[in-house]
Amino acid sequence: MRSLILATTLLSTAAYAQEAKPVKVNQKDLKCLATTIYGEARGESVYGKIAVAYTAVNRAVKKTICEAVLEPFQYSIYNDNPELRAAATSLKILPPNMNIIDKISWKEAWDIATSVLRKEIDDPTNGATHYLSPVAMKALGYQYPDWSKKFKLTAVIENHKFYKP
Repeated sequence: MRSLILATTLLSTAAYAQEAKPVKVNQKDLKCLATTIYGEARGESVYGKIAVAYTAVNRAVKKTICEAVLEPFQYSIYNDNPELRAAATSLKILPPNMNIIDKISWKEAWDIATSVLRKEIDDPTNGATHYLSPVAMKALGYQYPDWSKKFKLTAVIENHKFYKP
């Protein structure tokens, strides 16, 4: 089903993509973005994955995507996770411990990252640079971060709230 949704999303932008000049994609940034999508949003819909991808793209204004996502305590999947950090920064290493479902999720994350970086899909977050999951925060006993009280809420997409300064 997710493949069908992704295909529909990507096909709906195909006419636009064919008219525009192809955007060259930096392979290192593509790998970092795909790994971030895979780690942070693997259980979300295609739309949710696209939204998470755009938070990284929106943060990477004066830096690379890799610099943006690998900054300490920015994307929780990289906190104390040297294997996933290594996978993000190497073109030769895949995320660890992948079963068949994870391999499908990895391919989907890669395809979404490619389409986002090529600007074939619009930003559903309205420029968000941060997001959180109220459900996960409650389940883990986390407090809302200070930035969530200061930043502007730009979108609510499924289980996540998206914000920008």
